[in-house]
Amino acid sequence: MPSSSSSARIGAIVSLAGVALIMPGFFLPMFTESNPQIPGSAHPVFEWQAANVDSLNLGLTVLFGLLAALPFLGMILVLGTSIAALYRIHAPEHFIHSAEIVSLRRVAAGWGLAIQLLFDVVVFQLFLIGYDRIDIAWGFVVVLIGFIVTVIGACVVTSHQSHERANHSRSSTIAASRFDLSSLNLIL
Repeated sequence: MPSSSSSARIGAIVSLAGVALIMPGFFLPMFTESNPQIPGSAHPVFEWQAANVDSLNLGLTVLFGLLAALPFLGMILVLGTSIAALYRIHAPEHFIHSAEIVSLRRVAAGWGLAIQLLFDVVVFQLFLIGYDRIDIAWGFVVVLIGFIVTVIGACVVTSHQSHERANHSRSSTIAASRFDLSSLNLIL
C-alpha cells in the first residue's frame, strides 16, 4: 500500500511540474515572424493571436479558439486532480471514486497534449504561408514539454489502490445491507 500511495504523490508532483511549465508557456510567444527585406519587421506571435488567424471567417475563428482553449481546460483539470491527489482530498464515495480521478487526469493530460500539438502544427503551417521567415519561440516549446511532463505524471500513478478502495467500499455497503436485513428478521 505505501508504494502505491507514494506513486500517486510522485505522479501528482510530476503533473504539477508539467502544469508549472504550461502556465507561463501560454504567455510566451509561439513564433517570431519577420520579413528579411524589411528591417525591424520581426514581431512575436502569441497563442491568443494565433487563435485569431482569420478574423473574417467566423468558422475558422471559432475552431482555432476551441483548439486554443481545450488544452488550457485540460491543464486546469490536471491541476485540480493533482492537487486533490497530493493533499489526499477525496470526494464523497457516492459522487466520484479515486479511480475516476486518476482516469480523468490521464484523459485531460492526453487530450491536452494531442490538441496542443495539433494546434501548434496547424498554426505553424498557416503562418508559414504568409511570411518569409518564421522562427519557433519559447512558448511553442515550453507548452509542449509541459504537456509531455503532465502525461508522464498522469501515467506514473498506479490505480490499483483506487480499485481496492472502490471494491472495499462496495463490499462494506453490501455487508451493511445484509446486516440491516438480518436485524430486521430478528425484530420480526
